[in-house]
Amino acid sequence: MKKKIRTAETVKLPHNYRELFFDVIAQNWRKLLLIGFFYFVFLLPTLAVLFFKDYYTLTIASSSYTDAEKEALKITAENYFNAGAVVAFALSSIGFAGTSRVMLLLSREEGVFFFADLGKGIKQNVGPNLVFFIIYSTLLYVALLIMNNIKASFWPYIPLGIIQGIIFPLVLVNAETCSVYSWRMGDRFHNSVLIFIKNFIFVVLFSLLFTAPLFLLAIENIYLRYILLAAAILLFMPIAALFIRVYFNYVLDRDINKKNYPEIYKKGIYPLENEEEK
Repeated sequence: MKKKIRTAETVKLPHNYRELFFDVIAQNWRKLLLIGFFYFVFLLPTLAVLFFKDYYTLTIASSSYTDAEKEALKITAENYFNAGAVVAFALSSIGFAGTSRVMLLLSREEGVFFFADLGKGIKQNVGPNLVFFIIYSTLLYVALLIMNNIKASFWPYIPLGIIQGIIFPLVLVNAETCSVYSWRMGDRFHNSVLIFIKNFIFVVLFSLLFTAPLFLLAIENIYLRYILLAAAILLFMPIAALFIRVYFNYVLDRDINKKNYPEIYKKGIYPLENEEEK
């Protein structure tokens, strides 16, 4: 394969995926912060529902109702608030369709016209994203419903574990591929499953990484809980998303692009002089 020569003008450009990740952070940290801001905006309705759920639960706990009445009110409130939260989260996928395109361009160090590309990403990717997010959100609500209404030792948590360990990683794979390829919906499901299976361990780990801020919901102080969660969305999630995006660039280059889409193979990477592409 034809070699790419690094000249004096390109000597500082990244020549592998690790260097690409850190170079994007160094060169585009302002855009990453802007992506974090839009993550927060898109997730704000979900956060608002979760906050009011927790606040209402605290109000019930300090009320004069009997313990049985408090428990019944708490379960009912959680069921209603969880429904609102998952609907809001599904709708946030409309915005994520736009940021996924911006993140793709950043990860290849291509030119980004932020708001134009955000709008273009929404227009191009909203359909596939929304379908996957609706499926995930519906199943998530069912799992939360089981947890809230069935009091047992551990098995009500099993559906939630399955959804977070299998369905959400598939949503993540789709989000990382829909901004690259114009596959039909059937092919999208099929290819997402194949990519997930082939990279099972890494995709699951990345899913945990991306949802790590949710562990902050365990903080007892309700106000500190959401302040830290907002900070994590603004500052942590863009870096995590970039890390995941660069890894998927590697996976897609290795498994798909090298053979089928050579025009986007290793975009943003410049091998060293006399280094042949493998």
